[in-house]
Amino acid sequence: SFEQYFNDAISDSIEYLVHQHKDWGMDTDDWFTNRTEMEKIFQGLIPYLEKKYRGKAKEYYKNMKS
Repeated sequence: SFEQYFNDAISDSIEYLVHQHKDWGMDTDDWFTNRTEMEKIFQGLIPYLEKKYRGKAKEYYKNMKS
């Protein structure tokens, strides 16, 4: 369904961002220690991302289904 696709896309994007944060100069031990905290912070963006990208994602989803 679109909702599952959209939720997965947002969740995967946040997970990717958190993993990329490790490459921003943070050493591995600090990254593992702060990963959960960073995930909580970035997850705070979910309502904004859903509102901003729902229309574009729905259009993309419809085009890919047809």
